[in-house]
Amino acid sequence: MSQLVTLKLGWGNLQSGFPAVTALLGSETNPQQMQILGSLPPEPDLVELYKRWQLLYKAYYDMLSGSLRISFNDDEAEVVNFSELEFRELCDRFLTRFNTWLRSESFLKIREQLSIHLVGSEEIRVLIETEDIYLRRFPWNFWNFIKAYPQAEIALSAPEFKPVKNSFNNQTEKVRILALLGSSKGIDIQKDRELLQNFQDAKTEFLVEPSRNDIDNQLWEKAWDIFFFAGHSYGEIGIVSLDENRNLRIENLENALRRAIAQGLKLAIFNSCDGLGIASKLENWYIPQIIVMREPVPDLVAQEFLKAFLKAFASGKTLYLSVREARERLQGLEDKYPCASWLPVICQNPAEVPPTWNKLRGKENLFSWHNIKRLLAISAIATSLVMGVRAIGYLERVEQIAYDYQIRLRQDEGLDPRITIIKITEEDRKQQLQYPITDRIMLQLLKTVEQYQPQVIGLDIYREQPVEPGHKDLVNYLRYNKHLITICKVGDRTANNPDTRVSIPPPPSSPESNITFNDFSVDSDDVIRRHLFYLTPDSSSDCKANFAFNAELALRYLEQKHGIKEERVAKSLKLGKAIFKPLEKGTGFYHNLDSRGHQVLLNYRASQNVAREITLTQVLNNQFDPDWIKNRIVLIGAAAPESAGDYFTTPYSSGRNQKLPGVVIHAQMVSQFLDVALGKRPLLHFWPFWGDAIWIGTWSIVGGMLALYFQSSLYRRLAKVTTIAILFASCFGLLTQGICVPFIPAALVLVITSWSVVIYNSFKTQKS
Repeated sequence: MSQLVTLKLGWGNLQSGFPAVTALLGSETNPQQMQILGSLPPEPDLVELYKRWQLLYKAYYDMLSGSLRISFNDDEAEVVNFSELEFRELCDRFLTRFNTWLRSESFLKIREQLSIHLVGSEEIRVLIETEDIYLRRFPWNFWNFIKAYPQAEIALSAPEFKPVKNSFNNQTEKVRILALLGSSKGIDIQKDRELLQNFQDAKTEFLVEPSRNDIDNQLWEKAWDIFFFAGHSYGEIGIVSLDENRNLRIENLENALRRAIAQGLKLAIFNSCDGLGIASKLENWYIPQIIVMREPVPDLVAQEFLKAFLKAFASGKTLYLSVREARERLQGLEDKYPCASWLPVICQNPAEVPPTWNKLRGKENLFSWHNIKRLLAISAIATSLVMGVRAIGYLERVEQIAYDYQIRLRQDEGLDPRITIIKITEEDRKQQLQYPITDRIMLQLLKTVEQYQPQVIGLDIYREQPVEPGHKDLVNYLRYNKHLITICKVGDRTANNPDTRVSIPPPPSSPESNITFNDFSVDSDDVIRRHLFYLTPDSSSDCKANFAFNAELALRYLEQKHGIKEERVAKSLKLGKAIFKPLEKGTGFYHNLDSRGHQVLLNYRASQNVAREITLTQVLNNQFDPDWIKNRIVLIGAAAPESAGDYFTTPYSSGRNQKLPGVVIHAQMVSQFLDVALGKRPLLHFWPFWGDAIWIGTWSIVGGMLALYFQSSLYRRLAKVTTIAILFASCFGLLTQGICVPFIPAALVLVITSWSVVIYNSFKTQKS
């Protein structure tokens, strides 16, 4: 934010002095933070020096006939004999006398206080508020005190001013310029046209030697950001030349220009001669900013100033610093065109803040501290709101839907060659004429599988009750088989019936080390997204197993094949270099997670076929390749309609009405254990609460920046859609790397913040 100095010279003149000079020091938002009083003594010689300088200046440039954007009448200039050296000495003498006057003792307090409080590294805008015609013409930019500040520029202002109310915003994202090209007699204003045409971020309408009615219509019917004039203009009376035969008093455009100002006109540039007369007329209508030339201006000087100013302004520099840079660059022309750098001056309405190029385009500076504070405040409120709504569970279901959709988008990783599934299907049931199959058939199945030397066998079928014939033989087999993992059911409490537990004991005589539970953690929508692999059962349960069926199979395989044993690290399980950190309440999209036991997210390997599958009948009839069993993990489970209770919904079931048998889901979990322990697949995990808050807050800020940058509602919508697509792609990309980040809350807060910023800006505009 720039510093603002307003130097109010008050009543008086150079003949009698200025007894009540006031300097106000502040900023754009608070222009009166400090007030300093002083005075300036009479200095009538300055008037005489200036008159002499002006006479020689006009005479000098009159000799350069055809090069000025003004035509002198014969009675305007006296025939004066002088040398160029005399003229340059007069320039130096005038500046010396001017600076001596500004070092007067009565003005010293103002200089000292400004020197103490002005910061040289910041932009400084200095407004000289006076109606004195000579002081307005003096080159205040050569005040030595201000020249010492590299970021300072001086402007003139009228004592009377007020803010401009307008309700029109730029929706084109281009600076709208109405360029009036008047009489080109003796000058080349085609250069001005070329400069304006070369700016892609500007939309310029050219009026070449137009009629007064043409200008009037354009100002009434369209909204403009900049009004530009190039051509001949004349002195204090404020006249511009439309062509060789027609002139126009600027006051004749009063109604049209008032209309244009009300529609958003921010800046008028008169790249023509002697523009202070024009500026004084425009100040009466409270136009925000005007740039004019104090004196007659050579054609080349006008062109070079416009080129340098537009380049600096469009590059992002402020209006004041752009004028300063363009003005200082004119010094390089002063060998041929003396005092060229004296000419440009800004006339400022103090009630208005100078616009930037981006603000004229409808793209206010995103990085201004004011915008950053406002955006951060809105973003913090929106993020807190969404995080609060998420914490009480209102977003859980939609987040799960989005998560499932991303899971389905992933590419299947193919069959796991370490696992084989033996399914007991409906066709098998028909072959055996009953279900469950008898203990004799079960024993035959187990012995057939065992003879092909699997690494470990898992029986995902409850055998707590005998199914004759063959029960005694099966019991004996289970008692002495160290490679066969059996199951029991710990049971679960439902929310509606918390006292109800359904537990199923393990098969009789099965060794305790071989008994596991096969319970799943099922979400409230009956979808399995979590992998429960360890728990401590209640004492009332008939199942006392600690490890899950799938976990025990994987642990034995890893130990036997890879020498990897489980380790305990705090509350986590370590396998190899992988650490299985348990889910906790309030993590991710889970509002009221049942975090009993040790659970992680289930990273499905494939939508359906996770491993090779063969049927009971194929095994009993030896209709399979022995390599499908040798050294593998073999899971045996039911997949018949009668066992429909052992079918479960997965993220892949959404919209397809497809469920998977429990034995297949166990195979998914075994595959996850193996891959994570061996470093082949990542373990899915949520960020902690603060990580999600930062992620959601970041996208909230992005939404606010979109609202600030895109003023057009159409472009803003397109930008939001594109950004949400990028957000989704980012979430999906992170998911493939094992990180589950919130999509729905981030998208929601992005939209909320964007809307909030738009509504706030609209309210602010209407209020102003």
